[in-house]
Amino acid sequence: MKIWTTKLAFGALAFGLLSLTACEKDEVRTVIQPGAAPTVTSSAKTNIELLQPNSANNAVTYTWTPVTFGYSTPVTYSLQFDKKGGDFSSPVAFDAGTATTKTLTVADLNSVYQSKGLVSAATTPVATAVDMRVVASVSAAAPTVVSATSSVSATPYAFCEQPAATRAWAIIGPAGVSWDTEVKLQYDCASKTYTYTGPLKADKFKFRYGGQWKDDLNLGGTWSATGATLMQNGSDIAVPAAGNYTIVLTPGTIDASNKITGASFTVK
Repeated sequence: MKIWTTKLAFGALAFGLLSLTACEKDEVRTVIQPGAAPTVTSSAKTNIELLQPNSANNAVTYTWTPVTFGYSTPVTYSLQFDKKGGDFSSPVAFDAGTATTKTLTVADLNSVYQSKGLVSAATTPVATAVDMRVVASVSAAAPTVVSATSSVSATPYAFCEQPAATRAWAIIGPAGVSWDTEVKLQYDCASKTYTYTGPLKADKFKFRYGGQWKDDLNLGGTWSATGATLMQNGSDIAVPAAGNYTIVLTPGTIDASNKITGASFTVK
C-alpha cells in the first residue's frame, strides 16, 4: 500500500511538470517592434491658393512609405496639422485608414487654417505655412510611429455661408444650361464677388438676381477676354467659343428702387 501511494505521488508530480512545460511551450508572446518612420512626399506647390468657389477641388495629395510593427496587423494612418512651430498637442487630423496616401480638398486644407485661427474675414488673406506629419498606429495602447514634420503653405479664405437663391446671383441662358435653368455662382465674402468655374457653350447668357425675372434685376453686356462693365437689363452676353472658363461677377449695388450700379465681370 505504501509503495503504490509513492508511485501515485510521483506520477502526479510528473504529469504536473509536463503540463507546465506544455503551457510554457504553447504560450505565444507578441512583441511590438515599431519600424522606421514613414517618409512623406507632397504634391503641393510653393503656395496653394485656396478659394471658396473651388472648395470641392483637390488641393494637395500626401503619400508615405508604409510602417511595420514587427508582426502582421493592420496599420492605420492619420495626417496631423498644427500651426508653424506647434507641438501637435491639439492637432487638426484627417484619418487615412490603412491607405498610404491621402488627398485633401480645398475645403479640407482651409479648415486647418480656420481651426487654428489663421484666417479672418476682417483682413486680407496672406500666404501662411502650417506644419504637418503622418502618424502610424496599430491600437490605442501601442506606441505610434511619427514622420518628420514638414510644412505646407497656402493662402486661405474666410468661409462664409452662401446666400439663399432669393438673394444670390446666377448665370442663366443656353451658354450654361437654358433660359429656364440657372447655373449657381459661388459667393466670396472677402471680395464680395460671385464666381463660376466650369464649361460654357458657344451661346448666350445673362446674370440674374433672386432666381426670377423681376424688376429687371439682371445684368447683360458684351463678352470680353479681359472682362467688361455690365448694364442692368443689358443685352445677352455671347460666349465666342465653347470651353472651360472662370467667370467672376462683381455685382455692384442694388438701391431701394432696384437700380443696379457698379457691376462688372472678368473672364479667365
